[in-house]
Amino acid sequence: IFKSFSTLDGIAFNEINDLGSINCIVSASRSAKIIEQRVPIINCEALSSVSDKVQACKEFAESKGFNIRECYFVGNDMNDLESDINCLIRPYTYCAGADLSNADLSYADLFEANLRDANLRDANLWYADLRYADLLGADLTGAQWFDTICPDLTNSDDNGYTCVNNLRIV
Repeated sequence: IFKSFSTLDGIAFNEINDLGSINCIVSASRSAKIIEQRVPIINCEALSSVSDKVQACKEFAESKGFNIRECYFVGNDMNDLESDINCLIRPYTYCAGADLSNADLSYADLFEANLRDANLRDANLWYADLRYADLLGADLTGAQWFDTICPDLTNSDDNGYTCVNNLRIV
Protein backbone atom coordinates (compact mmCIF):
# COMPACT_ATOMS: atom_id res chain seq x y z
CA ILE A 1 0.00 0.00 0.00
CA PHE A 2 1.36 3.38 -1.00
CA LYS A 3 0.40 6.76 0.36
CA SER A 4 1.54 9.90 -1.35
CA PHE A 5 2.12 13.35 0.06
CA SER A 6 2.14 16.61 -1.81
CA THR A 7 5.42 18.45 -1.51
CA LEU A 8 3.29 21.57 -1.05
CA ASP A 9 2.56 20.51 2.53
CA GLY A 10 6.20 21.31 3.29
CA ILE A 11 5.65 24.86 2.09
CA ALA A 12 2.63 25.23 4.37
CA PHE A 13 4.53 23.82 7.35
CA ASN A 14 7.45 26.17 6.66
CA GLU A 15 5.06 29.13 6.68
CA ILE A 16 3.54 27.94 9.94
CA ASN A 17 6.98 27.27 11.46
CA ASP A 18 8.04 30.81 10.55
CA LEU A 19 5.25 32.04 12.84
CA GLY A 20 6.93 30.24 15.73
CA SER A 21 4.22 27.63 16.18
CA ILE A 22 4.59 24.10 17.50
CA ASN A 23 3.30 21.53 15.01
CA CYS A 24 2.24 17.93 15.37
CA ILE A 25 0.87 15.32 12.99
CA VAL A 26 -1.81 13.19 14.64
CA SER A 27 -2.49 9.94 12.83
CA ALA A 28 -4.58 6.85 13.49
CA SER A 29 -2.17 4.88 11.31
CA ARG A 30 -0.22 2.12 13.00
CA SER A 31 2.31 2.21 10.19
CA ALA A 32 4.26 5.29 11.20
CA LYS A 33 7.12 4.81 8.75
CA ILE A 34 5.74 7.36 6.27
CA ILE A 35 5.10 9.85 9.03
CA GLU A 36 8.56 9.30 10.52
CA GLN A 37 10.05 10.13 7.11
CA ARG A 38 8.01 13.36 6.79
CA VAL A 39 8.55 14.70 10.32
CA PRO A 40 12.19 15.84 9.89
CA ILE A 41 11.39 17.36 6.49
CA ILE A 42 8.48 19.45 7.72
CA ASN A 43 9.97 20.08 11.18
CA CYS A 44 7.16 18.90 13.43
CA GLU A 45 6.28 16.27 16.00
CA ALA A 46 4.09 13.23 15.39
CA LEU A 47 1.67 11.01 17.26
CA SER A 48 0.70 7.76 15.55
CA SER A 49 -1.66 4.88 16.37
CA VAL A 50 -4.04 7.43 17.89
CA SER A 51 -7.58 6.18 18.43
CA ASP A 52 -9.01 9.40 19.91
CA LYS A 53 -7.67 12.37 17.97
CA VAL A 54 -9.53 14.94 20.01
CA GLN A 55 -8.06 13.67 23.27
CA ALA A 56 -4.60 13.36 21.70
CA CYS A 57 -4.78 16.97 20.49
CA LYS A 58 -5.91 18.16 23.91
CA GLU A 59 -3.08 16.30 25.66
CA PHE A 60 -0.48 17.50 23.16
CA ALA A 61 -1.62 21.11 23.55
CA GLU A 62 -1.53 20.85 27.33
CA SER A 63 1.94 19.26 27.26
CA LYS A 64 3.15 22.33 25.38
CA GLY A 65 1.41 24.76 27.73
CA PHE A 66 -1.50 25.62 25.45
CA ASN A 67 -5.24 25.39 25.73
CA ILE A 68 -6.71 23.44 22.82
CA ARG A 69 -8.72 26.54 21.88
CA GLU A 70 -5.42 28.21 20.96
CA CYS A 71 -4.68 25.57 18.32
CA TYR A 72 -5.23 25.35 14.58
CA PHE A 73 -6.31 22.13 12.93
CA VAL A 74 -5.32 21.42 9.37
CA GLY A 75 -5.71 18.16 7.56
CA ASN A 76 -7.31 15.96 4.98
CA ASP A 77 -9.30 13.92 7.45
CA MET A 78 -10.83 16.56 9.68
CA ASN A 79 -14.20 14.92 9.23
CA ASP A 80 -13.23 12.15 11.67
CA LEU A 81 -12.73 14.59 14.51
CA GLU A 82 -15.57 14.97 16.97
CA SER A 83 -17.92 17.86 16.35
CA ASP A 84 -16.80 19.74 19.46
CA ILE A 85 -13.53 20.50 17.75
CA ASN A 86 -15.20 22.21 14.78
CA CYS A 87 -15.60 25.43 16.74
CA LEU A 88 -11.83 25.52 17.07
CA ILE A 89 -11.16 26.29 13.43
CA ARG A 90 -9.65 29.75 13.43
CA PRO A 91 -9.86 32.81 11.18
CA TYR A 92 -7.49 33.11 8.22
CA THR A 93 -7.41 29.34 7.76
CA TYR A 94 -5.46 28.09 4.73
CA CYS A 95 -7.34 25.16 3.22
CA ALA A 96 -6.85 25.75 -0.50
CA GLY A 97 -7.47 22.49 -2.35
CA ALA A 98 -8.37 20.66 0.88
CA ASP A 99 -10.76 17.72 0.83
CA LEU A 100 -13.43 18.77 3.32
CA SER A 101 -16.17 16.68 1.75
CA ASN A 102 -18.78 15.62 4.32
CA ALA A 103 -16.99 17.71 6.97
CA ASP A 104 -18.98 19.11 9.85
CA LEU A 105 -17.97 22.78 9.76
CA SER A 106 -20.97 23.98 11.72
CA TYR A 107 -20.13 27.06 13.78
CA ALA A 108 -16.67 27.23 12.14
CA ASP A 109 -14.99 30.62 12.07
CA LEU A 110 -13.69 30.73 8.50
CA PHE A 111 -13.27 34.51 8.34
CA GLU A 112 -10.95 35.30 5.39
CA ALA A 113 -10.21 31.58 4.96
CA ASN A 114 -8.53 30.46 1.75
CA LEU A 115 -10.81 27.67 0.56
CA ARG A 116 -9.94 28.11 -3.10
CA ASP A 117 -10.53 24.87 -5.05
CA ALA A 118 -11.47 23.06 -1.82
CA ASN A 119 -13.85 20.10 -1.93
CA LEU A 120 -16.76 21.07 0.32
CA ARG A 121 -19.17 18.59 -1.25
CA ASP A 122 -21.92 17.71 1.25
CA ALA A 123 -20.20 19.75 4.00
CA ASN A 124 -22.29 21.03 6.91
CA LEU A 125 -21.85 24.82 6.95
CA TRP A 126 -24.66 25.60 9.42
CA TYR A 127 -23.90 28.78 11.36
CA ALA A 128 -20.42 29.03 9.79
CA ASP A 129 -18.80 32.44 9.38
CA LEU A 130 -17.46 32.69 5.82
CA ARG A 131 -17.01 36.46 5.79
CA TYR A 132 -14.51 37.39 3.06
CA ALA A 133 -13.57 33.71 2.53
CA ASP A 134 -12.10 32.83 -0.86
CA LEU A 135 -14.18 29.99 -2.30
CA LEU A 136 -13.15 30.44 -5.94
CA GLY A 137 -13.38 27.06 -7.65
CA ALA A 138 -14.62 25.29 -4.51
CA ASP A 139 -17.01 22.36 -4.99
CA LEU A 140 -20.08 23.23 -2.92
CA THR A 141 -22.35 20.53 -4.34
CA GLY A 142 -24.78 19.40 -1.66
CA ALA A 143 -23.35 21.75 0.98
CA GLN A 144 -25.82 22.43 3.79
CA TRP A 145 -26.43 26.06 4.74
CA PHE A 146 -28.35 27.49 7.68
CA ASP A 147 -27.79 30.92 9.19
CA THR A 148 -24.39 30.95 7.46
CA ILE A 149 -22.64 34.28 6.91
CA CYS A 150 -21.67 34.29 3.23
CA PRO A 151 -18.38 35.73 1.90
CA ASP A 152 -20.25 38.83 0.66
CA LEU A 153 -21.61 39.41 4.22
CA THR A 154 -25.17 38.31 3.39
CA ASN A 155 -26.94 35.52 5.26
CA SER A 156 -27.66 32.16 3.62
CA ASP A 157 -31.20 32.21 5.00
CA ASP A 158 -31.89 35.40 3.03
CA ASN A 159 -30.48 33.80 -0.13
CA GLY A 160 -32.66 30.69 -0.28
CA TYR A 161 -30.59 28.86 2.35
CA THR A 162 -27.42 28.91 0.28
CA CYS A 163 -24.35 31.04 -0.33
CA VAL A 164 -23.51 29.64 -3.78
CA ASN A 165 -24.64 32.87 -5.46
CA ASN A 166 -23.02 35.06 -2.83
CA LEU A 167 -19.39 34.03 -2.96
CA ARG A 168 -18.10 37.23 -4.48
CA ILE A 169 -16.39 39.38 -1.92
CA VAL A 170 -17.71 42.95 -2.03
